Amino acid sequence: MDLAGKRVLLTGAAGGLGETAALALAERGATLILSSRNTEQLERIAAELPGAGHTIVAADLSEDGAAEAVIERAGEFDILIVNAGRPGGWELAELPADELGEVVRINFEVPIRMARAAIPVLRARGGGQIVFVASLAGKFALPKSTMYSSTKSGLRTFAWALRPELAREGIGVTLISPGFISEVGMFAKRKRKAPPGAGLISPQRYARQLLRAIEKNSGEAVIAPPHLRAIGQLSLIWPGLFARIFSRFAPQRKPGE
Repeated sequence: MDLAGKRVLLTGAAGGLGETAALALAERGATLILSSRNTEQLERIAAELPGAGHTIVAADLSEDGAAEAVIERAGEFDILIVNAGRPGGWELAELPADELGEVVRINFEVPIRMARAAIPVLRARGGGQIVFVASLAGKFALPKSTMYSSTKSGLRTFAWALRPELAREGIGVTLISPGFISEVGMFAKRKRKAPPGAGLISPQRYARQLLRAIEKNSGEAVIAPPHLRAIGQLSLIWPGLFARIFSRFAPQRKPGE
């Protein structure tokens, strides 16, 4: 797909990776419809992007009906990039109940609802692309990422199932599975260090590979160093082995804690 002249609806646009992706898309000639909760940040980003015609749709996707409302308010578009997400980085027993529901909603339910609402829009355009930003954590999970990893794994399976459903209609489905991103990724945002030896990908490299995956209608783009990509694949084959390995990263508790 040639991105020049395409209208792209991007959620989570006010976050670091979202803003980086928006800039890369605009530089390629796309017109952006930016969505997140922060109206002021969206307006700033839209004003700073190269090109003209960029608009915003501010919304809190954790609210009932928000996913469908964003699609309706966006109007016509050729590409939907579901980038919004929640980290959910706690042990399950320590995760607040309201946070549990929000992680499931934003990371799994909202992408499904947005895709469902977007299909008629893309059909009317004669085709298009739906892009889900998941995570390498959808292939393997470190301790204290129970909900994040499980929701991203579910999103990965959903994307792979949806792809053949829509292929005959000229609608592509692409899954983006990034590893650890420097500067603006979730670990950087929460001031947490990536595991030793994980390897970091720059935001600019992330954006380049995201655009390449969209242009080629790739089924999945794993944006991570080679050794992490290999671990992700092997952990799907030998989950028990890797669970034992990853358990070494788990925090140790004393009796009674």
